Amino acid sequence: AGTATQLQMTTQPSPSAQSGVALAVQPAVRLADVFGNAVATNGVTVTVSLASGSGTLGGTLSALTAGGVATFTNLAITGPTGAYTLQFASTGLTSVTSTTIGIGAGVATQLAMVTQPSSSAVNGVAFAVQPAVQVRDAAGNPVAGVRAVTASIATGGGTLGGTLTVNTDAAGLATFTNLAITGTVGPRTLRFTSGTLSQALSGSVTTT
Repeated sequence: AGTATQLQMTTQPSPSAQSGVALAVQPAVRLADVFGNAVATNGVTVTVSLASGSGTLGGTLSALTAGGVATFTNLAITGPTGAYTLQFASTGLTSVTSTTIGIGAGVATQLAMVTQPSSSAVNGVAFAVQPAVQVRDAAGNPVAGVRAVTASIATGGGTLGGTLTVNTDAAGLATFTNLAITGTVGPRTLRFTSGTLSQALSGSVTTT
């Protein structure tokens, strides 16, 4: 082999992965000369970055070659679902880009308001606009799967009536249908919880 002029992929990253979760198959690249012959040089730094996609690449973003090969160990992409590619670079060498990685939703971490309840409601009467909340991962992607979501009064007191616990649909969305507040007139906020997920809080609902 001649002098190293370029990088080549030796192991492509996983074709699919969850947002925020380390790739099951970690990529590796090698040094090569102008004719594509492997160059077994040790200690050359290779760095990795996102070539396409709007998320964040995490993990150890540089690796040293051993026998001319740089192997990455804990790369993970966090961001919106979609297609991503990685770019590998080293000073003085032609860079190389990976094949596409399809990023799906990660592990559920939070609830998010999708539809706010009515800003005002008659005491004891179901809200004209009923709230809806969604299960999402840390990057804000909807997470599928059935989960029970429970509504309660967060501030303002009174009694929340109606069906207080509903299950999420295939898109991770929990839609309430008949919530109503009974109590003295004034502002309230609602709390939505599901297991260990971060809760969601509504905007103000003023009972009249």
